[in-house]
Amino acid sequence: MQWVLAVYILSAVLISYMPWGADVSQGVGVVLAFCFLVRLLVERRGLSLTRELLALALFASYTMVGALLAKNLAAFLTSEATLLQIYILVVIIYEVCRSDKASSLLMRVFVGAVAAASVLTVLGVNYYSPNRLGGVLGNPNTYGATLFFAIALAIYLLSTGVRKRERVLLIAIIPWLAWNVLLSGSRTAMLGVAVFVATLYLLYARRKMLARPARTLAIGVLLVGMVVGAVFCFSQDATMQRRLGNLWQTLVSGGKQVVGSGLETRYQFIQAALEVWQDHPFLGVGTNQFRFHAMGYNPDLYTTYAHSDYAEILADFGVVGFILYYTVFVFLVVRVLRLRARKRNTREIWRIEVIAAFLTAYFVMELGYVWYYDKASWIVLALLLCALQDRRVQGEELASHGS
Repeated sequence: MQWVLAVYILSAVLISYMPWGADVSQGVGVVLAFCFLVRLLVERRGLSLTRELLALALFASYTMVGALLAKNLAAFLTSEATLLQIYILVVIIYEVCRSDKASSLLMRVFVGAVAAASVLTVLGVNYYSPNRLGGVLGNPNTYGATLFFAIALAIYLLSTGVRKRERVLLIAIIPWLAWNVLLSGSRTAMLGVAVFVATLYLLYARRKMLARPARTLAIGVLLVGMVVGAVFCFSQDATMQRRLGNLWQTLVSGGKQVVGSGLETRYQFIQAALEVWQDHPFLGVGTNQFRFHAMGYNPDLYTTYAHSDYAEILADFGVVGFILYYTVFVFLVVRVLRLRARKRNTREIWRIEVIAAFLTAYFVMELGYVWYYDKASWIVLALLLCALQDRRVQGEELASHGS
C-alpha cells in the first residue's frame, strides 16, 4: 500500500496539472482506493479515525447541503467529487502511515517529486510566463505554495535524524526550492516561507537564548542576511521590484492602502466573497459556487475563486461550514500544544516546532490562497497528522514504561 500511495503522490505532483495528467492521477487514485478497500476486507478491521478526521468527515458531509443551494449543479458535483477524493486520500494516508518510518517515506516522495517538478519547470516544461515560473506544478501561485510545502517537509525530515548523505541532499534541496519560490513571484508563498522560518527561529531562540546566546544571535543574523540578500537580488528585476514594493506598502499601511493592480483585484475578490457571505450567513451558497455569484456584486470580477480560504469558505459554506472546517485545525493546534508542553528530548521538540511553524505559516497563507479542495496541501497535512499521532503514541509508551 505504501508504494501505491507513493505512486499516487508522484502523479498528483508531477503530472496532475498537465492537460492529460489529471485523468491519469485520478486513475491511480481509483486503484489506490480499490487496493485499500481490499486490504480492509482481507484484514477484517475497521478504520482508526482521529478527531481531526472525524471533523473533516462532518465538514465533507455538511457540504452536501450545497446541492440545494447551487446555481451551477455541474460545478458543485465536480467540486464535491474532489472533496470526497481528498477525504478518502487523507484517511488512506493516515491508515497506511501508522509509523514514523512510513510517513517519512512518503514525505521523501513528496519532496523528491516537488524537487523534480521544479527542475522540469526551470527547464521550460509546461512553462507559464516569461516573468514568473509556473508549469509542472500549475500557475505561479500554486507552484510557489507547493514549493513551500516541500520546504517544510524537508526541514521536518532533517529533524528526524536522517543519514549523512540524505542530510546533505536535503540541505542542498531546501535553498533550491526557496530560490524557486522567489522565481515564482508568488507573494503569498514568499510570505509563507518568511513566516515559517521566522516562527521556527523564534521557537528555537525561546529555548536556546539563555543556554547559547551567541549561537542563537548568530543564526538570527544569518537568517536576516539571507533575506536581505534575496530581496536585494530580486529588487534588480523591475517586475519583482514592483510586486514586492506593492506588497510592502500594503503591509506597512496595515491594509488601509492596497497598492498595485494585482493586490487591488484580490481585495475586490475578498470583498465580494464577504458580501456574498453577508447575504447567505449560515449555509453559504454551496461548494465552488462563489464564482457564479461574484459578478452580481462586482461586474468587473472575472475570477473563479475568492483568492482567500477564509473568504471563500464563508461564502461557499457560511458560518456553519466555516466552524466545521476549522475545527479540524483547532484539533491539530491543540495536539501540537499538548505535545510541545511535554518534556522531551531536543529532537522531539524540534519536530513539533517545525509542525507548529508550518501551521502558523499555513494560516497566514490562507489569507491569499484557496486550499480547502487542494490535494497537495491535504497530502502534507495528512502526513503531518501522522507524524503528530506517532509522537503522541511514543510519548504514551514512554510514560507507561516510566510508571
